[in-house]
Amino acid sequence: MLVIGMASGVAHAASVSAASVETFFESHCYACHSGATPEAGLDLATLSRDLDDTTTHARFVRIHDRIAAGEMPPADEKRPPPEEKTALLEELDHALTTADERRVSARGRIRMRRMTRIEYEHTLRDLLALPRLDIAGLLPEDREVAGFDKVGNSLDISAVHLAAYAEAADAALTRAIATRKTPPPVFRQRLHPAGRFKFEFNLINGDFVLLKDGQPDPALPVRGGFEDVAGIINAKDQDADLKERKRLWEASKVAASTSSVGLLVPNGPGFEAAWNVAPVFAGPYRLRMAVWGFQWDAGTIAATAPQAVALHAHAYGRQE
Repeated sequence: MLVIGMASGVAHAASVSAASVETFFESHCYACHSGATPEAGLDLATLSRDLDDTTTHARFVRIHDRIAAGEMPPADEKRPPPEEKTALLEELDHALTTADERRVSARGRIRMRRMTRIEYEHTLRDLLALPRLDIAGLLPEDREVAGFDKVGNSLDISAVHLAAYAEAADAALTRAIATRKTPPPVFRQRLHPAGRFKFEFNLINGDFVLLKDGQPDPALPVRGGFEDVAGIINAKDQDADLKERKRLWEASKVAASTSSVGLLVPNGPGFEAAWNVAPVFAGPYRLRMAVWGFQWDAGTIAATAPQAVALHAHAYGRQE
């Protein structure tokens, strides 16, 4: 008995009888795909019709697709009438779908698993309309198998996971729930570096230079005469004119200057040009920075170029 899509010996409901498949194969396929040396090694006469077998199922999927695309029978062979081709494809499509649905119903396509922490974050973003929500860091890292973190066997769940996922959900809900009857006002402020604490210290010390229109700003002259061979202010001699520079700073109100600030020494750990910004309302903020690089030549700027900058945000009172 020819069986398409059902276990051997079990018939299935179809608009075209399974015998029509054999009739089509005999009329248009067996001449090449049967016998001692079948084309492409495909012997349709002996090929199993049991579509519960995954290998057989895959073979019939390819057969269906090549006939549907008009690749088979070949163009130099007698073409089947359109109604025969349509009937065959409908029969195969129904049989293949039935077998596939039964296999999925019995075993499932994939194993049930929990969401990864990234999937959980994306789900909360969609549910709560918070596109910038960041809660993945609150969850334990997912184990990987062969480089993948979505393998069901590796995505176990424990009391630690449950507690972390609940904590992440609370954090997301806190972000989503409004704390005011009306939205807070839009806050915009343009900040200039000269008046900031660490900028002030380094400008007076001479490690930074005040720049206006691309050249040193005369409001605070470039400090000179105390550099070592690398161009860095010598710590042993740096007290000589600091009082005068601080007086000049205060007298000329450099702290209120809108000029740029150029860094003449590396902005290393502990000496970062920290820029404290304390938002009033919790929420996402957009920061824009204007940054450019320059070549310093004995008190003048010889050339300028685009510059990359790393921006680090941290809690007030902490630098990480």
